[in-house]
Parts: sequence; structure tokens; C-alpha cells
Amino acid sequence: TPAQEAIRAAFLQMHSRVPLDEINVKQLCQRAHVARTTFYANYQNTNDLLEKIEDGLITDLLKVNDQQAGKEAGCEREFRYTQNLLCFVEANRFALTVLLVNQPDVRLIQKWKTAVKYHFWETLYELANTGDNGLALEMIASMAVGAYTYVLQEPNAIPPQEISLKITKALHSIG
Repeated sequence: TPAQEAIRAAFLQMHSRVPLDEINVKQLCQRAHVARTTFYANYQNTNDLLEKIEDGLITDLLKVNDQQAGKEAGCEREFRYTQNLLCFVEANRFALTVLLVNQPDVRLIQKWKTAVKYHFWETLYELANTGDNGLALEMIASMAVGAYTYVLQEPNAIPPQEISLKITKALHSIG
């Protein structure tokens, strides 16, 4: 709803500068121009709000996963996936910068890593079904989240095509 969007936008604006535990509902509602009853009709507290923001981002991320399911094979599929993830990062730049760079959100990072593992499980299985798939998936997930966090921190350091190529090469070297 528009009220929920206003609350989420105000929260991210505030959270870009202050930690979660310093954001109070009264100030948040004033910034969002909504009543406190509206806030509590949708969220239990600011932590619940943050979790719903995280879940929305992860849902959108999983849609990127699903868009690539079965379309291409091997490196081509992973290159396209990394390009789509760059588009996802760009479309959600402010929220992701707040939650990955300004105020690192460990819960979001874990959720994102789980989504990346979900996506790469099939690819890793195709490459080599070895006993260390768990470690390889953890390395891939950590590398992917780290790479996109770097993109947020240094937006002009590496051209987008090169980022996709580097990530794809690294994925296949781990697999």
C-alpha cells in the first residue's frame, strides 16, 4: 500500500544514517507522514519492518533466479544470470546500499547467500558432483554477495560486462 511504501522509504532513509536500534516508531511515522496505528497495523516493530524489507528484496532476487531457469546452458546461463543480478542491484541500489554497505545486515546477507546457493546448486551439480558441494556453494554465495557489495561501494570501478565475466569465471573455477 502507499502507507507501507512510505514507511519503508522513511525507514531506509533513516537507517542509511543510524543503526536499527536508534530508529523509533514515532520519528519514523512522522517522517513517513503516517499514524502510528498504521505502522502497528502492518509491523510489530522496526525489526519486523526490516525483515519484511529483506524478504521483499529476496523475493525479487528469486524472480531473477526463476527467469533464468532452463533458458541457457553452462557459462552462458551464468553470465546472463550475473547480468540480471547487476540489473537487480541497480534497481534496488538505495536499499541494498543501506543494508549491505551503510548498515550491514547479516540476516539479509545470509538470505541472499541462500538464494545464490539455491540458484547455483543445479549448475554445480552439472559441473561436478563431488563431496565438497556445500563448501563450493558457500564460496560461490560469499563471492557473489561480496562482488555485488563491491559494485555498490565502487559503482564506476569496473564496467558491468567485466563484472559479469569475472564472476562467471570465478564460479566455474570454484565448481
